[in-house]
Amino acid sequence: MKWIEQFTAAILARVKDFPELKIELIYVSKSNTTDQANKAILDFITTNKIGDYLKAGETKSWRFWTRLESIFTSGLKNGKNAKEDSIMKDVMTLLSFNGTCKGWAIFGKLGSNQKMAKAMGDVILQSLSKIITWSSDSFLAALNNQIEQLLAFQPHHCSHIVLPATNLEVKDEMMTCATCGRKMNKYLTYQCCV
Repeated sequence: MKWIEQFTAAILARVKDFPELKIELIYVSKSNTTDQANKAILDFITTNKIGDYLKAGETKSWRFWTRLESIFTSGLKNGKNAKEDSIMKDVMTLLSFNGTCKGWAIFGKLGSNQKMAKAMGDVILQSLSKIITWSSDSFLAALNNQIEQLLAFQPHHCSHIVLPATNLEVKDEMMTCATCGRKMNKYLTYQCCV
């Protein structure tokens, strides 16, 4: 909840000078989050009227993660990987967000062919604070520029993707980190509730 407060404050501080820029905030729960684990966050969002939310048990959130897994699986079947395909890179990055306990954010513009901006919460907050000038048309470009600069100087990061057991066998060379391009290590994970 602390990160959601910081993120909301940063967004409001950055866009208040641009009334033509409409930002809608939507909280997407992890794919395996239980209602009990999500209750405090959802109550906080509702009480503070921060935005909308998609609970894991609701159809929309389930569809969000399932669709990403479907795109990922389809890409693998067609021999695509994050090093060579920008869509696979974006999908792998988003799937890695599902496996983390930290905040993350995605920015996009409806009806635009501009590349979306996405990163872990700490990177997004730092990036928002470092943008000096931008317009409503260049917001995504400015944010992506700051994200790329910050990621270039991070010595180490940990990115992981949790794949469903029903997923096809993935060739090791196809699983490279979407951020740094290094080969990812393979582990078998058993999870109950998180």
